[in-house]
Amino acid sequence: MRATGFHASVTARGARGSALVFSMFFVLVLVVAGIALIRIAGNDRISAASMGIEDRGLTCAEAGLQYARRFFGTRYESSGGWNTYLASPSYRFDPDHFTSDTADSSTKPADTKGSMLGGNSADFWVSIRDDDDERPLGASPDWARDNNETIIIRSECINPSYAITRGGQATNVVLESTLVHIQGGSGYATQGPTNSPDIVGGR
Repeated sequence: MRATGFHASVTARGARGSALVFSMFFVLVLVVAGIALIRIAGNDRISAASMGIEDRGLTCAEAGLQYARRFFGTRYESSGGWNTYLASPSYRFDPDHFTSDTADSSTKPADTKGSMLGGNSADFWVSIRDDDDERPLGASPDWARDNNETIIIRSECINPSYAITRGGQATNVVLESTLVHIQGGSGYATQGPTNSPDIVGGR
């Protein structure tokens, strides 16, 4: 009888030990699953925040393009067909062909900068460059002169809050577009219908 009682006691302790091991394993599985869920949720939040910043950066740069269209578009007649701006490193950004051109927006005139919400600090900076219009004619390129009434406008979002991170490095969002002058067109002229947001005229 004693042996039987001892055997029953050992079996009961073994069952309790097995249940404890199973419970600990189950708790461990729950902890690992919880940690995984927290990490996934955290990564989703980080991704959502990054996408939000990128969207704001694109919106900022697009606002700059709209500003550049109006700024350079309204000055075609008074700038010798944009040649005044193409010849000036203050308004031009073309480091591939002019070593004097710099992306340091702090050195640029105030009228090349603007704010999305009309604040005192600049959100974007705009510039201009030629579109290599001599090449189709077989002539030598003159990057400071416009021949086909077409230029490339550039907008860079310079607000550090809207910079996107690529490879661990903060990068400003940059957008470019063409701007075309049409003889007798309208665009940003004082009268006549508008034929395109990227077409300007006034003669």
